[in-house]
Amino acid sequence: MFYKLCSKGFYSIISYAMNIDISKNSDFKLLDRKAVDVLLSMPEKHMFFKATSSWIGFKTAYVEYDVKERLVGELKWSTLSLVKYALHNITSFSTAPIQIVTVTVVIFLLFYLILGAQSVYQKIVGNSLAGFTTVILLLLAKA
Repeated sequence: MFYKLCSKGFYSIISYAMNIDISKNSDFKLLDRKAVDVLLSMPEKHMFFKATSSWIGFKTAYVEYDVKERLVGELKWSTLSLVKYALHNITSFSTAPIQIVTVTVVIFLLFYLILGAQSVYQKIVGNSLAGFTTVILLLLAKA
């Protein structure tokens, strides 16, 4: 049950990040020769087949079926392997991680500018300790 919940969450995140709905996708597909050729021509080492097969842009039709519970055997993936798989695929198929880093950098830049301006202002009005403004500005410049 835990894996199903995590799986749904992962597919929701990756669908949102890719702007392609892969919630109905399966690893089982009937592909046209053109689609197969495009997939085989891709240089990916670790292809995320569910996403890549949707991403290549060919017309898609769905055949609905009920997936039966596993009767024999157990899941071969460990939790750590599933987390690595999810992180690899999210970073491979979306610009979300780059955008998160960009927003974080802008937030820290604004924080540094505000802190630097406040330190200079405190120096000008005479409320700072001797050397404090210099230390703060040097630390901000190093960061």
